[in-house]
Amino acid sequence: MQNEKVERLMRSKGSQYIPKNTQTLSPYVRQVPLINSQPHNYLPTYSIQRIQTQSTHSAITPSTERNNSQYIAKMQPSYQQQSVSPIRVIQLSTERTQQVQEQNDIQRNEKPLQVVSIQDMENRYKQKLLQLEQLINRLQIENQRLKINEQNLKSMDYMTKINELELMVKNFVIQEDGLKNEIQRLKQELFEQKESFTLLQKQLQNKNGNNEEIKQLKKQIQQYEIDSKEMQKHLSNKDADIIKLRNILNEKENWIDQLNDQIQELQIVQENYSRVETTVISLQGEVDVWRKKFKEKNEEASELSEKLIMAETSLEALKKRQITQIKEVNITKSNSKTNNNMIQSVDTTNRLNRGSQYSQRQQL
Repeated sequence: MQNEKVERLMRSKGSQYIPKNTQTLSPYVRQVPLINSQPHNYLPTYSIQRIQTQSTHSAITPSTERNNSQYIAKMQPSYQQQSVSPIRVIQLSTERTQQVQEQNDIQRNEKPLQVVSIQDMENRYKQKLLQLEQLINRLQIENQRLKINEQNLKSMDYMTKINELELMVKNFVIQEDGLKNEIQRLKQELFEQKESFTLLQKQLQNKNGNNEEIKQLKKQIQQYEIDSKEMQKHLSNKDADIIKLRNILNEKENWIDQLNDQIQELQIVQENYSRVETTVISLQGEVDVWRKKFKEKNEEASELSEKLIMAETSLEALKKRQITQIKEVNITKSNSKTNNNMIQSVDTTNRLNRGSQYSQRQQL
């Protein structure tokens, strides 16, 4: 009965009383019991933590050091380590090829003549050509890489940077000399003030009559003491500036030494580049020579193949003639005596063997 009443209310009132599926609700929704027959869904309250960002304050350097560090960072080039040029590898490879050629020549002189197929000859020459072409490709790649490195290094304009650094060093030296002169002047002023102070003390000792003059002298003494303290502070600041300038000078001198080393390395790279060019030119000449030899050997091989074909045809014709002659001899002398037949057959076989041996020698 109660269920029927609930269904009637749902049909009459609409979708306000339709129960919601609790499984479809999100797990973050907290259901609250009905108050005054009104459902409420509340989200759970989460404690929000405020993240305090730690302020990382970088140490403030003096203006001179910051400017110099920025200038040094700008002046540092993106230097790449230069790989050593493969001149030694090329020399070793040429020496090995020369040794192999000498060994092959010795073996050719010692061994007897043998018939070599055309395919073997072509494969050998193709392998040699491939090796030489690979060497040329490697050298061309190395040549391009060296050209690119040379352009990058020339674009940096090291000489202008060195001149700028030398001017900065000269300016720092001039500033250091000026500061030294100021220190000497301040020391001299202190010495003079001390002398005046001693004179004033003597005058005070001598003059005991006028209190006003004594008070003025005391004031002057106090003022001189304050001035001397300020001068000492000024001197300490100047000493610190001198130390900083000396450190900057040392850094600039080290930077100049590094640039000189890089210039020497560039000169070495240029020398290696010229050597590589000469080796490339020589290898191209060798490749042309080998190509000419390959063409000549191909022509010789074609001529030899034609001669072999002619010799084989002549051998086949001779064999056919010998077979026909043997048949004719057997037919004509079948009626003769047995002894004569035996003798003649032996003679014919010997002749055939001699003829075949002679033809084989001609083929060789």
